[in-house]
Amino acid sequence: MKPYFLRRWVRCLVVFMVILTLRVAWCRLLPHDDPEGSNLLVNVVFSAVLTAIYALIDWLFVKNRMRNR
Repeated sequence: MKPYFLRRWVRCLVVFMVILTLRVAWCRLLPHDDPEGSNLLVNVVFSAVLTAIYALIDWLFVKNRMRNR
């Protein structure tokens, strides 16, 4: 595999973990009556969607950069 491909997956994993950590901390620290805030499944899906958006944007940038060479 290409080294950049592996680095991109590691970067996406780090982004996922950071988003998940921030989301859980946000829901735990703010006092509100949101029953979905403490649900781990909701937090994981939310983080996965944001990570997928990040990966798509990264892929578009790489694709555009390769085309302009």
